[in-house]
Amino acid sequence: MLRLLLPFSKRFILLGSLSTLLFILLFILSSCEEKTEETQVDLQVRFTPGGDLFDAATVYTINGTAVQFNVLRFYMSGIYLEDVAGNPVSTDAYILAQPNDPPYLLGNVQPQAYTALNFNVGIDAATNILDPTQYGSANPLAPQAPNMHWDWTSGYIFLRIDGIYDGDGDGTPDSGNGFEVHLGSDNFLSTLSIPGSFGGDDSEALTLTLNYDPLELFTGIDFPTVNTTHTMDNLPMAMQVKDNMPLAFSLTP
Repeated sequence: MLRLLLPFSKRFILLGSLSTLLFILLFILSSCEEKTEETQVDLQVRFTPGGDLFDAATVYTINGTAVQFNVLRFYMSGIYLEDVAGNPVSTDAYILAQPNDPPYLLGNVQPQAYTALNFNVGIDAATNILDPTQYGSANPLAPQAPNMHWDWTSGYIFLRIDGIYDGDGDGTPDSGNGFEVHLGSDNFLSTLSIPGSFGGDDSEALTLTLNYDPLELFTGIDFPTVNTTHTMDNLPMAMQVKDNMPLAFSLTP
């Protein structure tokens, strides 16, 4: 055997070398394990008309007119985080955001500092032409109730707001006075970058809080004289809603 053939000093050197190699190997394996660790990212979307958490029974105002919201929903796609060097870190998630949902799972990313959340309000063009019935019922792209899809030609409703408003000036929204914002089609995809400071090298889990204020989408609109768009039937209102999109979103520090 080798230990019988080698002098003691050489055996000592050989054992020392083997120990050193073993230490280096363990260090490399440990480093690899550390680099493969990832941070789970969740997104909490808070519906905050006027800055307060949404309540379906609450009466809000648009241009001084009392309103109540019946439906508030929007799609998010193309979601990615931006690191301090400006590099995109994609999460590949689709979200149908609506009030009172638990946090949405975005995926796993490397633990590091991030400076922005980027996303589309709406569905990317390649997915927008697909048949929603191909998806399982748990998928946000599947058929929904209330409906979030027009047909295979027109595609998804990117953002939906349904509500009622006060038509007689008594301060109470009337069931007979409805208003709707149904925004869709590829030209009305809104790409947003919301600045923030979150994450870090030691992040084991990360929950981002995105605030959405639907009242901001009516900025510059002569509501309630102008109160409804299904995109193509009232393009000026639809375009104003799209222009207002950056006003409606913010990240909680």
